[in-house]
Amino acid sequence: MFKSEFNGYDREEVDAYITRLKAELLEQKFSLLESEKKRLDNQKQKEEVEAKEKNILKAIQVFEDAQKFQEEGSRSMYALKIEQMTLVYRKFEDVLKKIYLLHPELQDDKELAKTIDELDDVLSKAKGETTVGVLTSPVNSDNDAMRKLLSKMQEYRKSGDAPKEVRIARITAKSVAPENESSNGFDLKEAVNPKMGLAEIMKAFDFFNNEE
Repeated sequence: MFKSEFNGYDREEVDAYITRLKAELLEQKFSLLESEKKRLDNQKQKEEVEAKEKNILKAIQVFEDAQKFQEEGSRSMYALKIEQMTLVYRKFEDVLKKIYLLHPELQDDKELAKTIDELDDVLSKAKGETTVGVLTSPVNSDNDAMRKLLSKMQEYRKSGDAPKEVRIARITAKSVAPENESSNGFDLKEAVNPKMGLAEIMKAFDFFNNEE
């Protein structure tokens, strides 16, 4: 390993070997620090995504609870409800995209893709309902498109399986611009009847305000 001299190994070779070992050790420590930094960054991003997802699910629950005391008797009110759910669906998609960016391995779940398609289909059908259907269908009937959409979102929330498939191109290509946007992205004053207290409920959540 080292050249031998009268009083032991060659000192220069030993010193060079020790120096090389120290350099390798420092390089390994630096690599570990870099890995830890990336891990912490990813953890922070994951927590931010989870926080936004939690706010979305809370908002969905608010919409569902609000239906118990909110009456819809005109096309304008129905259109506003569609607008609300469209925004919820858009934010739902945004959260999914961020989750997939953090976890690209979750791209093989066909069940999730089916659920997203069903949500999109229900929302599209709700937008296309006629005035007669809107005015004659009971608010809480099984045919209420909004209840179907809420039900689908609740099924996703309650399922224990993590989403595994994403179709980024399909999601990114969609663009739904809500009418009468305010500076924070959503006009609650026009969307909710103040007498029902829904505006106050929604203001308790920051889910429409802190867009990145």
